[in-house]
Amino acid sequence: WTVMEEVRFSRRYRFCGIADRVGFDGRARPIVLDFKTGVKQKWHAIQLALYDILHDDVPWGIRRRVTLYLQKDGRLARAFEHDDRNDYTTAFQLLRNA
Repeated sequence: WTVMEEVRFSRRYRFCGIADRVGFDGRARPIVLDFKTGVKQKWHAIQLALYDILHDDVPWGIRRRVTLYLQKDGRLARAFEHDDRNDYTTAFQLLRNA
């Protein structure tokens, strides 16, 4: 991981956020990862798109976006990769309306 829970601010889009992890996966592909408890929600994918936009060392949309859903005891329950490019459209719409 190259970034762990570091506050980022985008001057261009005027928002900030804290991704749990940003770096590279085992195949050296860029990735943003977030830990969640509870069940999968649509907004999780949009949140990760926003984190991807914040970490502009890689053009947005190239980085893998993965949520790790944890059980109450902290064990991994499920990993889910978000690959819908429309998440970025929604993210930018939210930024324009903020």
